[in-house]
Amino acid sequence: GSGLAKPTNAESVMAEGAPANKRSKLSFNFKAKPALPKPDQFQNTEQDDDSDAEEIDIAVQLNRHEVIALEDITSKAKRLKAEGVALAEGEKYRQARQRWVSALQLGLPDDIAAELHEMIAQVLLCDSEASPFLAVEAAEKAVRLHDTWAEAHQTLARARLQFGEIKLAITSFERALELDSDNSALQAELAEAIDTTQRLQQEGWDVSQRLSQPEQTSSNP
Repeated sequence: GSGLAKPTNAESVMAEGAPANKRSKLSFNFKAKPALPKPDQFQNTEQDDDSDAEEIDIAVQLNRHEVIALEDITSKAKRLKAEGVALAEGEKYRQARQRWVSALQLGLPDDIAAELHEMIAQVLLCDSEASPFLAVEAAEKAVRLHDTWAEAHQTLARARLQFGEIKLAITSFERALELDSDNSALQAELAEAIDTTQRLQQEGWDVSQRLSQPEQTSSNP
């Protein structure tokens, strides 16, 4: 587990029994840019030899600048991610979110951006002062960027539970299980969500969309 606190929301009937969040399985690995051909791979021509050599030299210099820039982005992304994790484990959720939002502004690959959005959703669920709707939005971004990542769908399901969208939460749990069918924790969460749905329906709650209060029967004779 990541050590993050369990999601809590005093206003949601779904908060009880919410499972602890898990650390993401993705890693900060950037695809290497292809290297430029070596100067001796170019064929010499009788004309404009100096011009060709100058163009090659400029191209090599530009490639070095790109590599340096890429290394800077990689290092900064790793640092911001690590700082955010440390802050989240210290229950400084807003500061953690700020670090990850800053990392997202670096223009990262989709899988890494998905990881950060998923982590943002986690801390939003942990922050009792944050709206669960924001967690749903963050988790939805993670799913759009990495639709085959089971954990993103799991986090989206938890966010939807917190927000009261229990039917959509069940759909997200089911999608997560399609991607990770042997995950016993997911199986348990789905079963609990289904049981909770049945209980709420028996109590008169409308679970077709977002949870709404049970209709009160009139006490007039």
